[in-house]
Amino acid sequence: MAADSGTYEHNDLVLAATASLEGIDGEMSKVDGKVLWTYPQSDHLAAFLLKFHAGNYRVEPRRFARRLRSTRNRVYEIMEYNPPRVSPEARSEAS
Repeated sequence: MAADSGTYEHNDLVLAATASLEGIDGEMSKVDGKVLWTYPQSDHLAAFLLKFHAGNYRVEPRRFARRLRSTRNRVYEIMEYNPPRVSPEARSEAS
């Protein structure tokens, strides 16, 4: 969504991770208990959004998974959330 004529804002983790793979890095901030990404409007951003929302943007799955993980970890830092870590031993005991 366009916040004003000069920026684009969203709260979509997948969109943020995918945009960063394209070299489009927005400013991440915490607003009303949610994370909001803000980007300056550009032709590059507009072309990327058209491709992304049309479902025509493709990335290598492992590369995307790594970027999604790092983006999620940045969200956790901003939200001051520390998820519990599960040890390999606990995983094998649960099986």
